[in-house]
Amino acid sequence: MNYEYLDHGADVGVRARAQTFTGLLASAARALFSLMADLEGVRKSTEERLTVEGEDEEDLLYEWLGELLSLSQLQMTVYSEFDLEVEKTADRLTLHGRLRGEEIDPSRHSLGTEVKGITYQGLEVTSPDPDEWSCVFVVDV
Repeated sequence: MNYEYLDHGADVGVRARAQTFTGLLASAARALFSLMADLEGVRKSTEERLTVEGEDEEDLLYEWLGELLSLSQLQMTVYSEFDLEVEKTADRLTLHGRLRGEEIDPSRHSLGTEVKGITYQGLEVTSPDPDEWSCVFVVDV
């Protein structure tokens, strides 16, 4: 597990880690969906493609998690596998993602916390060296 939950009052704080920025985005996504359901039993029967843009790493993380949450809520789906690529230009980062998961089935899935939204409060992305990335973000529950 490349993430942990942090005490944050009425909300939930999350710290994720990875060796690459794309790995960090995938770890953050797994942390988000792990709050919502136990990912062990999630089949990879549904596949979605998603493209998200941001001005920098923090903005891209925020947009990525927000889009995942919106997609999940609209389609009543939980995702557990993420194949990601990030393109960087002079003024923008673009994330191309392929997500796999399945429709939520309360009879099969152990459901967790309802996540209402992603906040900018406390959001940060750091990389003290090229092989070490981490982020902190807070979700409204």
